[in-house]
Amino acid sequence: LKANGVEFVGGASARAIEKGKSAPLRVLTDRGDYEGDLVLLAIGVRPDAGLARATGLKIGSTGAIAVNFSQQTSIANIYAAGDCCESFHRVSRRWVNVPLGDIANKQGRVAGRNIGGKPMTFDGIVGAQSFRLFSLQCAATGLSEKEAVDAGFSPVSNITWGSAMAPALGMRKIGLKLTADRSTGKLLGAQAVGAAGAVGRINALSVALWAGMDLDQIGYLDLAYSPPYSPSWDIIHNAAQALGRLL
Repeated sequence: LKANGVEFVGGASARAIEKGKSAPLRVLTDRGDYEGDLVLLAIGVRPDAGLARATGLKIGSTGAIAVNFSQQTSIANIYAAGDCCESFHRVSRRWVNVPLGDIANKQGRVAGRNIGGKPMTFDGIVGAQSFRLFSLQCAATGLSEKEAVDAGFSPVSNITWGSAMAPALGMRKIGLKLTADRSTGKLLGAQAVGAAGAVGRINALSVALWAGMDLDQIGYLDLAYSPPYSPSWDIIHNAAQALGRLL
């Protein structure tokens, strides 16, 4: 952020937005006042279940519409898909609300298939997501440590740093954090950042989460190796083996 001219002020509470002096707007916070041309409020989203409640549909614990694996609601001929409804999290084994476009697309297709007489199920999610911060790839999947504790696991985590390609070809720094269950060794979640390769690693680990793999299995996965894309021991292997030694 600093390298790209962005000042980050963490832990600040916005108190008011008013007309600025040297810029159109000014934000008043408990850690100072800031002026600018635009104020963006990124405060998250929550499902609008008003119509569903009025219709008599069951609302889940997340505040989103409760559905089954066919996207069917509590009323037989009504289906729900997308940001308004819940999804089954395959790691926490709980119904959650994760408002992402790829999930909405899949749920919509499943709902359409079932409405059209060609049954299929949407078997859940692992919470995979990614974004780009300037030139930095950022991605995550599964549960964070806090989410793992809340789901009843005993998590242990480790951060591994390495290169996204063979060091002989140049260093492309990448960091990978893995979280696993102490008692079973099963992977619970992963986060990655790097100039290259972060999203690809998280996609691979999302499949591992979907399959319920443990650290021993992940530490020896057969991954596509080529020096421009990874060392012979990928950071996935190294991270899984390092975390396994902490169990």
